[in-house]
Amino acid sequence: MVSLGCDKNLVDSEAMLGLIRREGHAIVNEPDAAEVIVINTCGFISDAVRESISAALDLAQYKTSGVCRALIVAGCMVTRYKDEILAELPEADAILETNELPRIMETINKIMNQGADAPGALQETAPDAPAPESTEDFYINRVLSTHTGYAYLKIAEGCDSRCTYCTIPQIKGPYVSRPMDSLFAEAENLAKQGARELILVAQDTTLYGSDIYGQPSLDVLLRKLTEIPEILWLRIMYAYPENITNALIDEIAVNDKICKYLDIPVQHASDSVLKRMGRKSTETTLRALVGRLRNAVPGIALRTTLITGFPGETDDEFETLVKFTEDMRFDHLGVFMYSREEGSPAYRMRDQVSEKLKKKRCDEILKKQAEISLNNNMQFVSRTLSVITEGRVADEKDPEEFAYCGRTYRDSPDIDGMVFFRSEEEIISGEFVDVLITNVTEHDYYGRRVYESSQ
Repeated sequence: MVSLGCDKNLVDSEAMLGLIRREGHAIVNEPDAAEVIVINTCGFISDAVRESISAALDLAQYKTSGVCRALIVAGCMVTRYKDEILAELPEADAILETNELPRIMETINKIMNQGADAPGALQETAPDAPAPESTEDFYINRVLSTHTGYAYLKIAEGCDSRCTYCTIPQIKGPYVSRPMDSLFAEAENLAKQGARELILVAQDTTLYGSDIYGQPSLDVLLRKLTEIPEILWLRIMYAYPENITNALIDEIAVNDKICKYLDIPVQHASDSVLKRMGRKSTETTLRALVGRLRNAVPGIALRTTLITGFPGETDDEFETLVKFTEDMRFDHLGVFMYSREEGSPAYRMRDQVSEKLKKKRCDEILKKQAEISLNNNMQFVSRTLSVITEGRVADEKDPEEFAYCGRTYRDSPDIDGMVFFRSEEEIISGEFVDVLITNVTEHDYYGRRVYESSQ
């Protein structure tokens, strides 16, 4: 199984692995040992599509050089470009759109029973045929692939927002929350597999429950997940600023298991750009939200993402964004250059910004943010923080030393910083330890394990 793209894709890949393992198939880590290779693709932006196609072609080579009998291409790229894939990727012996992923075993069984001698013979799936597994059965037996103490919990699928730069609603469909009881059962299963931190993800986590419970219910879900004894941290990603409720802020403030951390993708700060993007926020409401969060949750770490070079972005609009980031002093900030995507309303907009100017503006914000992040991290020097251990790291100078890496409550996996520390005793992945921070960079922390927290 090769999973590309976002953490939400990873959840789907783990769910497919759960069905595959339940049917008695062995899961292998190397493609040259696999009889069936599944690639779960990303189709969000053009770069991701190119990566998915390249990966599929690379994996197809194992049909001649290894024991692979079939290559299955699944996921977002298939949903977005199904006709093109059918015509131009004959190396794929079967394809599955995002809503067909629960049919993975039906597809594999066809391949194993019928063979895949004719390339593409099984590509024509039947989208209207009922899946053998319900959506909730699909997720309940996920195979956890992270193995470092954390797991993602996808609480909803699809999106009702109509951001003009985005193709997700076309790929994933409307917003659909998953039932709370099902999420709780899945979380219990993840805890049994060693998860100690659950990271809640969706296209918009803050809208959770509005469609099935009549009102935003993320705060209620968080309280319920808190009941699982093995789960010690709950982290919220993709919290659209427009939908953050006072009830959610209050729950973050009082619930000790919820990391004092929030990912709020604002995308821009200029009112005119936000309007062209189809966003509901304004610079005033965004500034007010950041203030509310910091007042209600002292020490909260805030992450955001921005887009530079959106069609028509003027120098003045960009300077508004720069001033906003300087004033807000986010702890973590990612910047993406606008990607012009076919099928999105922004694709047809006039005054497309040059790639050179997009990059220049992106680099300018990242340079300023590096200074902000370093200053933010400096406040933790000489403080002791709780760290979830992710594993050992090699120490060429002294291989006998126990050197480890992990994360604080301020850091989400893969996108934020790490803590590198020493310990006198061996530690297993997923274990929480106290670390005295002795040095920092704009991204990472360095320190040593201590046995009595001073925090």
